[in-house]
This record gives sequence, C-alpha cells and structure tokens, in this order.
Amino acid sequence: MERPGKVYLSRYAALLHEISAIERAMEGYRERAENITSRISAEPHAISKVSDQMAEAVADMADAGAMLHAIARDAECMLAEILKVIRSVSDERAAAVLIDRYINLRSVREIADSMHYSDSTIFRLHDAGLTDVETILSGGNDGMP
Repeated sequence: MERPGKVYLSRYAALLHEISAIERAMEGYRERAENITSRISAEPHAISKVSDQMAEAVADMADAGAMLHAIARDAECMLAEILKVIRSVSDERAAAVLIDRYINLRSVREIADSMHYSDSTIFRLHDAGLTDVETILSGGNDGMP
C-alpha cells in the first residue's frame, strides 16, 4: 500500500500526464482536420460529406480544448496547494527533495547528483519529508489541507 503522502503529492504528476494525453489527442484532431481539408480540394463533388467530417473534427478539437483548459486550471490549483504543504515540511532539504521528485518529476539519481548526496540520503530525506506531509495532511501541523 502506498503512503498517503506519496499519493497526495503524485496527484500533480497524474494531471500532467492527463494534459499530455489531451494535447496528443488534439494534435490528432488537428491532423484529421488538415487531411479532410486537403480532400475537399481533391474531391469537390464530395464537399457535403467532407464538410460533415470537418465539422466533427473541429467539434472534437473544441471539446478537447475545453477539457484541457479545465484540467490545466485544476493542475494550477493543485500545484499551489501541494507547494504550500511542501513548504511546511520542517527540513528544507527534505522539502527540496519532494519538490524535485513530485513537481519537477526528477529521478532519485538525478536529485542525488544535483544535491551531491548519495541515493540513500535522498531516500532518507524523501521518507522524512513524506512523514511531515502525512502529519500536515492529518491536521498535525497547523491543520493545513
């Protein structure tokens, strides 16, 4: 079972993955619309059918754009909330590890290299940071989120 602090902090990365998936879908819709446009000029007698396909592609793009906007707004709010919690972690080094891991999405090795610590020190700081986050989330440290 994953630790509650890790699950809480991982929500931001999950939203970033969702944003990427929607952006890829939008690119697919855009390519579909471009292909339909080129068929209009090649098949002038099929304009009605192609126009319907174009309208569908444009509607799909608009729907995906609205979803992307809403998720990006959620991600912004979530980032602010998560950073507030991380900034309440008692050890600045542990907070830096959590930011690198869950906000900057860096690996333990990358964090260790940049901080000039061993992997085991990064794991220890990560564990201490998660413990603080879990205390904060449970209402321990001024009852933040």
